[in-house]
Amino acid sequence: MEVRSLVVNLLKRVDKTAKYHPNVVDAAVERAINQAYSDIMLSRPQELDNYTRAYGDNGTTITVSSNSNTNIKYSDLPADYVPLPDLASGVRAIYTATTGGKVFIPMSAQSFDFVTHSTHTSNVTDMIGYVVRRDKVEYFNMDSTTQSAGVRMEILLPFRSYADTDDVLLPFGRDLDFLEAVLRIMGIVPPTDLKDDNADEKVNVNTQQTE
Repeated sequence: MEVRSLVVNLLKRVDKTAKYHPNVVDAAVERAINQAYSDIMLSRPQELDNYTRAYGDNGTTITVSSNSNTNIKYSDLPADYVPLPDLASGVRAIYTATTGGKVFIPMSAQSFDFVTHSTHTSNVTDMIGYVVRRDKVEYFNMDSTTQSAGVRMEILLPFRSYADTDDVLLPFGRDLDFLEAVLRIMGIVPPTDLKDDNADEKVNVNTQQTE
């Protein structure tokens, strides 16, 4: 079952003019899913692990570079992420190349600036702080061994980042909840006879854009 097809087929029942462009449908689907992610983060943040995608665990880790002007260590993000209202945002976790290494702790930009100028953090040896930026993460206390080996990440992808053949778990208890959320975002009153068939929530998403 394709997410876009599911929504479009339902729209045909409530909007005979077919005025909704596929891009509008995609935006509504993405917003509904992102809101569900935010709700989960506020109440049961550990459950977001069910929806992330791992990067750097396929034998090629994510490179840790050094800014030649500031000497700040950083990694370019390998994918877009869903922005969430906590320090980790959509970069839910970072790990060393192999298990058992240092622990990565999300930080705010203000905290990052403070600790880089503090003399009281020199004794912190088992943790690495990271700040999520728009297209990169910056590290505090990155050691040469971890930098050389690279890192792994768990990233929460936005809906439109998925390929046509990808599967995604919808963060809803039932398909009905998802459909109603999308219709509300599009300003449509959900029909009272929406059928909830308790279908498996793993769906094949089709995100191909059309002009």
